[in-house]
Amino acid sequence: MKDRNKKIKELEDRLLKFALEIIELVHSLSSKKSNLILASIFTQVIKSSSSLGANYGEVCEAETKKDFEHKIAICRKESRETRFWLRLVLLGAKSISNLEKEKIQLLGNEAREFNLIFNSILSSSKKKK
Repeated sequence: MKDRNKKIKELEDRLLKFALEIIELVHSLSSKKSNLILASIFTQVIKSSSSLGANYGEVCEAETKKDFEHKIAICRKESRETRFWLRLVLLGAKSISNLEKEKIQLLGNEAREFNLIFNSILSSSKKKK
């Protein structure tokens, strides 16, 4: 049980760090006037990335197996959505440095890893009866 709680805490911390990194990235990109047109996309990527951690908190408090599976599926969807918005930012942002491109790609990879984690959790849960 101790190992499970440690894994839960580690994932919660990782999700929080991810959302904060997205906020920092958006702040740096939105400070460039050429990227102001992407304001709604920036809002979406912040919402979906921060939703991951919030929804994972709901997963940890699920009342039934069905509730658990539903909430973990939401986390999986949010991770896919975040990855989509990051890809759109990468393709749509102007005056973006190589360092910013690299950061976006790293965050996109992290979103993909979250998707794989949530998918694995969901698959394992559905196998258990």
